[in-house]
Amino acid sequence: MGMDMVTKGVHNVIEFLSDYSPDMDVIGISVIRREIENKVLKTSVSGLVELNILKNLTVYVVAGSLGRFKSHASNIVFDVFIATCQDSAQNMESSQIDGSH
Repeated sequence: MGMDMVTKGVHNVIEFLSDYSPDMDVIGISVIRREIENKVLKTSVSGLVELNILKNLTVYVVAGSLGRFKSHASNIVFDVFIATCQDSAQNMESSQIDGSH
């Protein structure tokens, strides 16, 4: 699958950049156009913010995990795949994110 090659390629680029310039920070920025947000995801920015608060903050408090308000990349990627009718089995490939920063 092409997605596997992209994942491997990105991994190699990040590894090269880390070796070449260990003090460098790499960030990823994504943009979802408003029409996609409304038509495909059937939500709004405020709806996504509310969902994030409910799902990733409130649940941790209820579960007694105070101090560990960390969303799981896999859950977010899986939700977007389902909302956009993509193959949710690709979740594992796409959620290889280091949440330490």
